[in-house]
Amino acid sequence: MATSAQDIIEMFLKPYGLDNLASWAWGEYLSSGLTSADSFTPILKAKLPQQQAFIDRFPAYNDMLKAGKGISIDQYVTYEKNISDAASLYGLPKSFVADRTYVADILKAGVSANEFAARAQIARDNSLLAPPETKQALQTLYGVTPGDLTAYWMDPDKALPILQQQATAAAVAGAGLANGVAVDRATAERIGAMGYSDAQVRSGFGSAAGQQALSTGNGETVSQQQLVDAQFGNVAAQQAVQRVQQGHVAQFQQGGGAQTVQSGVSGLGQSGTR
Repeated sequence: MATSAQDIIEMFLKPYGLDNLASWAWGEYLSSGLTSADSFTPILKAKLPQQQAFIDRFPAYNDMLKAGKGISIDQYVTYEKNISDAASLYGLPKSFVADRTYVADILKAGVSANEFAARAQIARDNSLLAPPETKQALQTLYGVTPGDLTAYWMDPDKALPILQQQATAAAVAGAGLANGVAVDRATAERIGAMGYSDAQVRSGFGSAAGQQALSTGNGETVSQQQLVDAQFGNVAAQQAVQRVQQGHVAQFQQGGGAQTVQSGVSGLGQSGTR
């Protein structure tokens, strides 16, 4: 059985979620004077953006066209699908992609599907997989509360490189907290930018925690900041820690006590891939 012109028009609208415009489109076809639905569909596609149902369905379409960033309806639908796939892959709430206003906002902001996927991965890692110390660090360093953990990373007004920097710094500060060592935002961001692996960061803070005795007692001491800096490439801090270590060892030897202070400070080796 041959497919009717009305069926062709309805099938054209269906993939775009514009079934509710079928009656209007059919009326436009009848008044066009054309005898082929196939020849009418390009005209229909050009008329669609003026319909309120289309504007509601594709809220970014006309705005992007006015801004000189116009995309086709098919490209818009493909973008939505890619966003939905990434959201599903990384376990984002369905409300994110179900909200057409949000999808329109990130599309107009120039957030590509690949960038959205990168944000979604950060959101998953920090809202679902991150240890409590990292979540605590996010709140302390950047004011990101547990209830904001997903929305924060998906906000198109926040640049992805900044979000990646903050996620890395929070992981660094979290590793410090797990070892009983608190660091400020500047220190966390500096260490995060040095390219150490997660294992190296944990090892560095573990070593710093094991040297806390060097920050107390009689004679010369070092600060906790110096203990941390010594583990992450600060030569002056390494020299200060070594000097205090030697002083503590001398005190123990003179007093005949057991030597309980670690000897030697070289800090972490070459940074690696996180």
